[in-house]
Amino acid sequence: MLEGDGALSGCGVRSASPYRGDRLVPGDYIARMTADTTDTGRAEPDNRTYGLHVWLFARDEAWRMDGIYGQFGIVLPGHHACVSITAHYLGPTTHILDCVWEHIVPALAVSDSSWK
Repeated sequence: MLEGDGALSGCGVRSASPYRGDRLVPGDYIARMTADTTDTGRAEPDNRTYGLHVWLFARDEAWRMDGIYGQFGIVLPGHHACVSITAHYLGPTTHILDCVWEHIVPALAVSDSSWK
């Protein structure tokens, strides 16, 4: 998966709107992705709830699509944003997610406030 593929997937799913005239994923399916969930029993809060092909975060009502070694499409509905990450990281990928919340999400909050 290339970086642009992850961004297209995350943003296309986030908005449920057409991309270049074509709807990538039906809106009702996108709604089900975060509504039909199961508790995994895992200790990490960001890995505790699994939806329909997505993980729900314990923070910011965000959710994500995962690939191996740190490939993420992170959807942040409250910020009207998505973050795409392509990495080859052999450590715990929660480190990558923590960096998103340490550096990117605060910048989005500043950006959000400038639009109000």
